[in-house]
Amino acid sequence: MESLDPLLRTAESTLRQFDPLLRKTGDALDTFRDGIGDALPLISQLADSLKVTAESADGALKRIDGLIAESQGGIKSDLEKLKVALDQLKDTLASADRFLTHTDKSVDARMAELSVVLENLKVATTYAKAAFKTLGERPNRLIFGGKLNELPSEREILKTKKPVPLKPEAARR
Repeated sequence: MESLDPLLRTAESTLRQFDPLLRKTGDALDTFRDGIGDALPLISQLADSLKVTAESADGALKRIDGLIAESQGGIKSDLEKLKVALDQLKDTLASADRFLTHTDKSVDARMAELSVVLENLKVATTYAKAAFKTLGERPNRLIFGGKLNELPSEREILKTKKPVPLKPEAARR
C-alpha cells in the first residue's frame, strides 16, 4: 500500500493540473458555439439573398434573350447591321494590312536602290571635284596632258561619311 501512496499522489497532482486546461477548453468551446450560433443565421440570410439574386439575373437574361429573338425590327436588325459592319471592318483591316506589308517591302527595296545611287553619286562628285580642281588650276592639262592627280579610291570614298578632301599637288610631291 505504501508503494501505491506516492503513485496516487502523483496521479492526483497531474489531474489537478489538467483541471485549468479543461476549464479553458470548455470556455473556448462555449465561445465557439456562441459564435457559430450568431454566424449561422447570417450565413443563411446570405445564401437566401444570393439565391434570390441568381434567380433575378437568370430571369433578366431570359427576358433579354426573348426580346432579341422576338424583335422584328429594333434591336435585332440593329445587331445584324452591326455584325455586317464589323465584318466589313475586319475585311478592310485585313486588306490594309496586306497593303501595308506590300508597301513596306516596296519601300525597303527602293531604299536599298537609293542607297546604291547615293554611294555612286558620292564617288562621282568626288571625282568631278578633282577634275574641276585640276581644270581650274591648270587648264592646259586638258589639251596637253600632264601628271595625273592621285585620287582617293572608291573604297576610301564610300568608307567615310564626310566629303573626301582632295590633296593639292604640292602636298603630294
